[in-house]
Amino acid sequence: MGAIPSRPNSSASGYVESKPGCERSPYSDRLVFDRRESTRTRLEGRAMAAFTDPSGGVAIAYVDLIDESAGGLGFHCPVDVAVGSMVTLYNLPRSTSERGTVVRAVGDAGARRVGCRVDYSRVAA
Repeated sequence: MGAIPSRPNSSASGYVESKPGCERSPYSDRLVFDRRESTRTRLEGRAMAAFTDPSGGVAIAYVDLIDESAGGLGFHCPVDVAVGSMVTLYNLPRSTSERGTVVRAVGDAGARRVGCRVDYSRVAA
């Protein structure tokens, strides 16, 4: 059996070994904590949103669009929305309506940032 070559522990060689318990990752400057699988595209405008929460309550509000990705939309919402609520968005800039599920709601009432998963209607023209 041959000897196992040792790895250099130097960033000059392009390799940095991280050790268990190390507080700083050698790749921390490149890490971005974004749970989306696809990139976000900035979106501007307003839409009418109808929310139905898991207990059957209904709320309607205008929302300010923030961004979109292949799987969802982000918007600011003036009403308290529960995660798991169904949402239908009307009069979006690119279509007449989309349906989705609220997967994240952060902030206080009046300034909530909401993320919803949307299965976009894909229709061939």
